[in-house]
Amino acid sequence: MIMVLADKMISLSFQTTYRCKFVKPYHRIPTSNITPISSPSPPQRGKPACAPKRSGEGVGKGEEGTLCARMRMGQKYCGLPIAILLGLFIFPPTSSFAEPLKALKDGIAAIVNTEVITISELETELRDETIRLRARYDGEELERRLTQKEYDVINRIIERKLQLQEARAQGITVSEKELDQVLDQLRQTQPTVANSTPRSQLREELIIRRMLDWEVHRRLMVSPEEVRSYYTTTQEEFTTPGQYHLRQILLKPQDGESNTDVLVRANALVQQLKDGADFSELAQQHSEGTESVLGGDLGFMRKNELLGPLARALEGMKIGDVSQPVETELGIHILTLEETTPGEPLPFDEVKDAIKNNLFQRKTRAVRGEWLSNLKDKAYIEIKF
Repeated sequence: MIMVLADKMISLSFQTTYRCKFVKPYHRIPTSNITPISSPSPPQRGKPACAPKRSGEGVGKGEEGTLCARMRMGQKYCGLPIAILLGLFIFPPTSSFAEPLKALKDGIAAIVNTEVITISELETELRDETIRLRARYDGEELERRLTQKEYDVINRIIERKLQLQEARAQGITVSEKELDQVLDQLRQTQPTVANSTPRSQLREELIIRRMLDWEVHRRLMVSPEEVRSYYTTTQEEFTTPGQYHLRQILLKPQDGESNTDVLVRANALVQQLKDGADFSELAQQHSEGTESVLGGDLGFMRKNELLGPLARALEGMKIGDVSQPVETELGIHILTLEETTPGEPLPFDEVKDAIKNNLFQRKTRAVRGEWLSNLKDKAYIEIKF
């Protein structure tokens, strides 16, 4: 009975492969072409990334491979090895067959070595981003961003699978006791995260972190000389913003006045100032800002504390200059610059730890990227959609 069933399954498998032959289930995609996935531009949603190869064409080195159309109802088991198909029907669906069984019922988005990424797994990770994108975009721009986001997310899932597979190969685990300790700490510091994160997800994150500590962080070092050099060559990053001592005259529309009428009044005041009138006196007489009683004195201010149009008007002004009228949502302003104080460099001892952390993170990203690239080069990765 088993042999008859096996013969039927083999026949079914070959028929299915024939029906779905454009999918090329064992076409290996060179992993170096998977990232960065933003280049080249992703294909249109619902269309193959490239046409099926004609009979007799080979697969050249460095070829990107065929990205298949989305899984259809009649093709959900297309491309699964015959041995898996036989095992699913000859043997009971025990835990060792859980993943391929789920893939048959669901649909395969990608294969990473011996593991599959299902369509539902991809859709789950895409759900929040899809809602956000649909709220902001529509039409062709929405389609383009959704397609790119799919590639971003599938790449992220592939990288997670590869890291967890490598951790298993090296025997890196997280015990129940260690997981409980981390959860206890999270409940004290971030209770929302502790209560909303599944235990299995937290375990995977801890395993990956431990894996990175072993494969990446232990190889990194930031020397005191590197920290000092960065501080010296990027001094502007560690200099406080300069300050500007300003006065202003603020004009607002009076009863029946239009903005044009207010602008006429402002230009007349600017002309008086050019002719030698005292700014403080005109501010007390005409300004409608709360600082008018102080002669329009705003005190020392940084550019980032000013409204955008006022900060731009300040560009190029010298001490004693008077600006042209500047319109903001508050009204029309006239500024004068009385004095400036330059920014001061922060002491090295105050910023050295921040610099060291910054350099360490940069090195971590570079080394981690190289390590992940090596994992991909050694892996069997096939994207099915």
